[in-house]
Amino acid sequence: MLTDVLNHLFPYLDYNNRINLNAAFSVDKRRQHKLNPNIIRQVELLLNVTNLKKGIHNMESLRGEPRKDAFLNYFNHILPKNLLICQHNMNFRHAVIAKLKLYMDPYCPEYTNTDDMLMDTLIPLCKKLEYRLNTKYPYLYTLVLPTNDESWSAVDYSPAVTLEAPPRKIVKKRR
Repeated sequence: MLTDVLNHLFPYLDYNNRINLNAAFSVDKRRQHKLNPNIIRQVELLLNVTNLKKGIHNMESLRGEPRKDAFLNYFNHILPKNLLICQHNMNFRHAVIAKLKLYMDPYCPEYTNTDDMLMDTLIPLCKKLEYRLNTKYPYLYTLVLPTNDESWSAVDYSPAVTLEAPPRKIVKKRR
């Protein structure tokens, strides 16, 4: 009887209410349903996309000295903290690598109207970010982000949509 009521109520509750309702029952009557790790990654990726869009919007709207500060903030703080998306979205990964290579070039058009300090700071920073991207954040597989679905929730028990990664070469050890 109680489990029937729980099963009926749970789809209509948000995350916090589900936690509180679950905590109100004894351990043996609680609903045991863990989140899929890919769904947790999807939530992280949505947060990463939001942070990166804010940083790009700030850079595009500024000119002069504030733009230089926004560039340094983006490459120093925002991008390094949001590299997880490069492991799960190949298009974004290629875009980030292309942008890093652009700013590693001393003849980049962005450097023509600024002082040498921006160039001297960004070139080693972009090299460091590219190295981190290739060593600590290799491409794993693509997670499709549910950006258009307003009703999507990480706790609605729907499976995360994943796309297969390209097959890796299997190297046999010689004896």
